[in-house]
Amino acid sequence: MSPSTGSQVTAETNEEMIAAAIEKAREDLKPISRRMLGLMLTQKRNLPYKEAIEIVDAYCDEKAPYIPGYVSSEFGIYWLKVIAVFNVLIGVTVAYFGVRAYQDPKQIAWPWFCVATIFIGLAALSWVKSVEREFGKRD
Repeated sequence: MSPSTGSQVTAETNEEMIAAAIEKAREDLKPISRRMLGLMLTQKRNLPYKEAIEIVDAYCDEKAPYIPGYVSSEFGIYWLKVIAVFNVLIGVTVAYFGVRAYQDPKQIAWPWFCVATIFIGLAALSWVKSVEREFGKRD
């Protein structure tokens, strides 16, 4: 058996292992990432991690482009948007209390407005970061 034939057989079995792992994750309804597939190849084939990731990336780019690099990168974008919405709701609620305090001459209103500004600012930051990550993911 020539060396090129042996590497072709290994490449085919690596592809079969990757395809089987993706199918099993799909059946079990579990998220899977390229990193997880690379770690699987590293453990089962004793490959260096860099080589395993190259094999996984080549396979996923051709046959499974929907597999993310990291599971957290797939879900992190949406959580940032949820956090932004909650921060806006908290900020608007605190601003409402600030308006109520402003209408009563015996209360101090500026701390309420400062806290509302901080929450709305955090909401804007979370939203911008989620959009940046979303556009960065497409490149």
